[in-house]
Amino acid sequence: MQILQQISEHEMVAAFLKATLGSPQNAWHITPKLQRDGKTPTIVTEPNLGDVEECAYRMGILGEIYGYGRNENLFAGFPPEGEVRWVRAVLVREDMARLRYLKIAAWEDLSGGTRQVVDGARAFAAGRRDSRILGEMILGISNVIRSGAALAEPIMVAVDQHATLILLDGHHRFTAYFMEERTMPRELSAIVGLSDRLSKWDFY
Repeated sequence: MQILQQISEHEMVAAFLKATLGSPQNAWHITPKLQRDGKTPTIVTEPNLGDVEECAYRMGILGEIYGYGRNENLFAGFPPEGEVRWVRAVLVREDMARLRYLKIAAWEDLSGGTRQVVDGARAFAAGRRDSRILGEMILGISNVIRSGAALAEPIMVAVDQHATLILLDGHHRFTAYFMEERTMPRELSAIVGLSDRLSKWDFY
């Protein structure tokens, strides 16, 4: 993994929400909240990272949906604000081959307990379809990959720069990538959060 630059927590939050909004299966998490608050999708798709109020709003929405900044749900036990260093990095095939899913039952089951994304992709390609919704999402992304369209930038975390990367956002995308290895990029840009306190996170 080659670190390109440090980024702000707000850039990570905006990327997370943009990926959520861009997912046909997950957009329902965020769209009603934007409508409720009289906001247009551009506050997510075209974020102004210099606008303090915008940034605070997006942080609040990610907190509502996934518990970010609230020590709840997906982010129960996640290091508090300021204790994760967010960077943009380039991953090569070797980095991607070691990627692991979060400690979530559906992904653990798909990978046969290893949490290795490559194992999950092999099981799925071999016909394992424990969840209809999960299967539809992965197959849909596979079609997008074959069409040559760009996918949202994934987000992952690790205790340090040299440790195995754990996916935070991008489980379906990377499972689909490994099913379509012929079109899988040799290098990929990703947002990475680094903190030695991540080892205490419930889903790490």
